[in-house]
Amino acid sequence: MEGILANQAKKAKKASADKAKRKRIYEVAREFNLSSVAMVEVIRGLGFEAKNHMAVCTDDMIDKVKSKFE
Repeated sequence: MEGILANQAKKAKKASADKAKRKRIYEVAREFNLSSVAMVEVIRGLGFEAKNHMAVCTDDMIDKVKSKFE
């Protein structure tokens, strides 16, 4: 029984660590002083699919957005 609980604790810890790494579009927009709506349009303009400001940004999305604004 202890092994199962320890396993679940490890999975929960890993899931929360993975979740902490992910950024939402509105968070990236804040970093660039843009509105969420504007950032969604920028991301779509770069060829990515973005449903709304709550969508998760991939590393590739963030890299291309940074390149666009540098």
